[in-house]
Amino acid sequence: MDSVVRINAELGGTLTSPVIDGVDFNTFEAEATPNTAEYLWMFTELKRRFGQDFGITSPPAPWKAEDKAMIREALSRDLMTYAGPQFYDGTGLADPEYIIATTRDWVLNVAGGDASKIVVGFGMENMENYSSIDQIRTAWRAIEKEFPTIRGAFLWQHKTDSDRGWAFAKQLAPLVLGNVIPEQPMPSALPPALAQPPGPVVKIGSASYPLSGIDIALELNALVAYTDRVPTTSTNPIGCEVTVTGGKVSLINDRQVGEFTTGTRVPEGGFVLSGHGEARTWLLANARAGAAVEGITVTPTPRF
Repeated sequence: MDSVVRINAELGGTLTSPVIDGVDFNTFEAEATPNTAEYLWMFTELKRRFGQDFGITSPPAPWKAEDKAMIREALSRDLMTYAGPQFYDGTGLADPEYIIATTRDWVLNVAGGDASKIVVGFGMENMENYSSIDQIRTAWRAIEKEFPTIRGAFLWQHKTDSDRGWAFAKQLAPLVLGNVIPEQPMPSALPPALAQPPGPVVKIGSASYPLSGIDIALELNALVAYTDRVPTTSTNPIGCEVTVTGGKVSLINDRQVGEFTTGTRVPEGGFVLSGHGEARTWLLANARAGAAVEGITVTPTPRF
């Protein structure tokens, strides 16, 4: 709570006139279970400090009983603005029938029938367990017909939509807002300039993949290198991480099936390649213990 107050003050806000609209709590992360008592205390304290209009939201796992229980309690006490079950990056989460039925369950059994407390989270991507725009339209139209006061919809993540000319926003916003515009086909892939961005390319053997950056947040289909500035990676367990020591692969950690649930240790003077989506597939197909990794040079962090 103190950190939120501090950040608000650093940005020029006060408790009576905050510049932060609210806080979004990621209650679902891997196998984490929300502590209901702690969350309710935090929500109550934020409302006390910033006022009842301060926004409190969460993108929970739609199937998870623990998330439902915590959010049901928070909504019943009017401590949350809305919850946004996220339907992407998991088996069956792109199925419109599942999205419709599960959203109905959240409205009726979590929000107490108040659809204005629920937002639907979609993932629009040309890959497994992500929806097409047609699937999204089908699900949204059925949900809105059954629950006209449903609060809205969002896409994970906004940069992906920006890179595609706001394909999701331009096509779904009119449905959410009650207007009609001509339907546009979803791009089959990123434009060539975006699919192959300028910058370094990592090579393992004869295979190559563009590097999105060093020590930055891991995004959709991105390949990122993490240096020993931080001892252990903090990426979530949906990708593959390859440890590189002395310019060669020393460890392969597929975090979806591996044993390292808290991240991968970064070796001193080496780095870890972390890949999501297509980058994860590329790493798993090409990284082998002892294989040479080219195209990236990391300067060791000085030790004092």
